[in-house]
Amino acid sequence: MSTLKEYVQAEGNHIETASVDHDQARHELATPIKPQNQNIALQRAAFEGRKIDVRTALGAIALAFTYEACILSFALPSAILLTINADIGPSAQIVWGATAWSLAAAVLQTIAGRCSDIFGRRKFILAGNVFGLVELIVESRAQAVSAIIAGFTLTGVAAGAQLLAFACAGEIVPKKWRGQTLAAMNCAALPGSCFGSVIAYALVAHMNWRWAFYVGIMANSIALILSAVFYWPPGFLGLHPEGKTRWQQFKEIDFVGLFLFGGGLTVFLLGVSWGNNPYSWKSAQVLTPLVLGAICCLVALPLWEAYGPNTVAKLFPPQIFKNIRGFCMPLFISFASGMLLIGLPVFWPQEVQQLFTTVPQTVGWYSLAWGCPSTVGSALGGYSWSRFKHTRFQFTAMTALMAAFMATVSSVTPYTPARAVVLFAFSAAFVGATCLVGILELQFGAADGDIGIATGLMGTSRATGGAIAIALFGSIIRNKTAANLAPELAAAVIAAGLPKSQVEAFIAAFISGSPTALESIEGVTPGVLAAAATAAKYVFADAYKLLYLVTLSFGVPAIVAAALSRSCDDKLTSQVPVRLDAPHLLGQGKGEALVLHKLEEKPEA
Repeated sequence: MSTLKEYVQAEGNHIETASVDHDQARHELATPIKPQNQNIALQRAAFEGRKIDVRTALGAIALAFTYEACILSFALPSAILLTINADIGPSAQIVWGATAWSLAAAVLQTIAGRCSDIFGRRKFILAGNVFGLVELIVESRAQAVSAIIAGFTLTGVAAGAQLLAFACAGEIVPKKWRGQTLAAMNCAALPGSCFGSVIAYALVAHMNWRWAFYVGIMANSIALILSAVFYWPPGFLGLHPEGKTRWQQFKEIDFVGLFLFGGGLTVFLLGVSWGNNPYSWKSAQVLTPLVLGAICCLVALPLWEAYGPNTVAKLFPPQIFKNIRGFCMPLFISFASGMLLIGLPVFWPQEVQQLFTTVPQTVGWYSLAWGCPSTVGSALGGYSWSRFKHTRFQFTAMTALMAAFMATVSSVTPYTPARAVVLFAFSAAFVGATCLVGILELQFGAADGDIGIATGLMGTSRATGGAIAIALFGSIIRNKTAANLAPELAAAVIAAGLPKSQVEAFIAAFISGSPTALESIEGVTPGVLAAAATAAKYVFADAYKLLYLVTLSFGVPAIVAAALSRSCDDKLTSQVPVRLDAPHLLGQGKGEALVLHKLEEKPEA
């Protein structure tokens, strides 16, 4: 029978038996520890001997619904923005809907993550579900595009809290099962992440666009009820057994860090979003927010976090950034994989329309080449990482395959749609796997008490990478086509028999997409139109080829970072950082919620 003495000496290693002789353990303990730590040790020893119990499973299900509610709240409405604009618009500002969601979620994830480490996670999960529910109700009744954009912004705020579900789920199960748990959460998100656009278009076809919001309302309602009943982690008092009050902790909040991070990142991402849309990258409207945001986030914030007063509960605990291999390397990979995870789904439907087909329903089915494989890949990656260990090797292999398959998509031509789907699907699968394993690496690279900030930084780095990628990839497509489209069209239509005097007018009409304008031009024949269409496809194919090759510029450094990262094999133990209380709706429950990872703190004699 293992004793408490052996448990403490092993610094939290798994005790194989579920029962401990408490009296014998107390007598054998060589170094006295606080009664509170002793009690936690006894409870933890017994708790870790169990398999996942019903309350843990129900809590994880509630968190999975929260994650799926977050996905549905964004995936469905964002897929039909043009339909919404046609009904209550039109407005050129409709594109800001998805951008506003991304900006809000990027900033709020880190802030919510750190605050949940300090004040507890339950209230943040509930607040995210409530906020998302209310805003979706408002959006569903919107009569103007401005209301839709405002709603997307506020649902992005809700997402910043809802996406903490990955941190919440990771800390309530044994560490060796954390990968499988997050994999299961991704499987639960299949409807939104895989079929979101298909569902949205089906709702528009058979009902109306407001049903895209109604589905989100139902999902958030279910998530709210399940979380309120089944997710009962330790609250503020459980996190602060030393007796610190909420007001004392509030006064210690890093308000300067919040201002520098939140304000700086928001300004920087706005500058990125304005680049070539609608301002030039060299304009003051773009350069000013970029420079100010970079100074705040990359200069002022690190200096404050490193040298600010220690009486402040730092937004970014300096100790986690000292773990270069275990935390900073995975954080960079999260940024790089986020560029692909968020950036490419924006351009894949455009590539399909410009190279293969313009039939809306067919384009929607092509979009599954990203959503389904990325979700399945993330689930398989998370399962494999925890199940088979050799974590650094797996992380490196997934990252390398992500970069390699993405580069191979550059071989696609207008007449190889099957190749495009297959290569893009494999790329998406390894992007999803790399992203999920990146979450696990970051969580294990931080202390158990900092899992919220670790998960939040993952979300922020990923969203920031995605925003930069959208701007970068968009500039590549625009610049490449602007330089080559007109000359290639001219050469093609002249060879097809169009009089040279009509070339300039034809190019303008062709780019505008107006059939009436094309019919009015003398000398336009079906052969000329076919030649122009073929030339345009090859111009766009060359532009996308450059886009996929550019991904190597951050894919290769990501491979190096993964190879240099720290293995997590020794951390895949039976330890359970947090125990949930029994399900209930109101009242104190059984009072069994416990912060088990507190035992890892060095006990005082």
